[in-house]
Amino acid sequence: MTDPEELTTEEIDALKGKARKGGTQPHLPEDATAPVLRAWLTRCLRPPLGWTVQAFERTSREPKDAALLFVANGRETRRFRFRQQSDLTKTPRTTVVGLTDGWLNVPHLTGTEEEDLWVALCRLGRVLTEHDEADEAREWLEQMLPMTLPLTGHSLAKDKRHAALMAIKATGEFTKGDALSMVRPGESNQYQQRPIRLIDSDTGEQWLRVGETGAFVRYVVGVEPLAHTTLRARLNEIGVVGKLFEDYRPPHPKLQLYQLTQELIETVAGGT
Repeated sequence: MTDPEELTTEEIDALKGKARKGGTQPHLPEDATAPVLRAWLTRCLRPPLGWTVQAFERTSREPKDAALLFVANGRETRRFRFRQQSDLTKTPRTTVVGLTDGWLNVPHLTGTEEEDLWVALCRLGRVLTEHDEADEAREWLEQMLPMTLPLTGHSLAKDKRHAALMAIKATGEFTKGDALSMVRPGESNQYQQRPIRLIDSDTGEQWLRVGETGAFVRYVVGVEPLAHTTLRARLNEIGVVGKLFEDYRPPHPKLQLYQLTQELIETVAGGT
């Protein structure tokens, strides 16, 4: 799937078949998929370079009720809350620029562009709501994997397991505090810890810590509330199964790990 930021104005226009006369934004394609909607909204809302619109949620269909806009750059996510959805249909340039202190630099829009902005937001929200749960769970891990630190030179084979488990424990643990420092706006994001991804030296299998996976999905991706049993079930659906590893030699290391599928391993550049 093409990343949203890789779609050019010409490519979006081509999906529609013709460019818009006047204004600054291309026509909104009638059958736009989530990546195209994200690309179109990113061009329209104009976040800083490297950031893209990711999601839009409405608390209801009532114009007086709130809505949430999520913008991400692959490392962190910013959430903007609009007190009323109607704020996005009436002079959206003024509303959005004011709410975000100019961080979203919406250009002057024509009347039809303002209509398309609201339509695109609603479509994106609907598409994501209808998104298959398995696809969603897979995307959680696809977002996490580039942020992990590979741990090599160890194996979970029985005779090597003690050293592997101790090596994982020695790296520390990615916790809620580390996760929040990734997404908290206005900070330097100099978090101390990143999730570990063990690459088994004997088998090539790759493993994530269960606790670190939960912390990332809850506090970086923003899926709250999320019980451990729910996360485990959702990951099981895509073939990512949890397993307990322990070794009885002192100090009796014990860890719950998720095994990545080959499909997910291939999403990491170079498989490392």
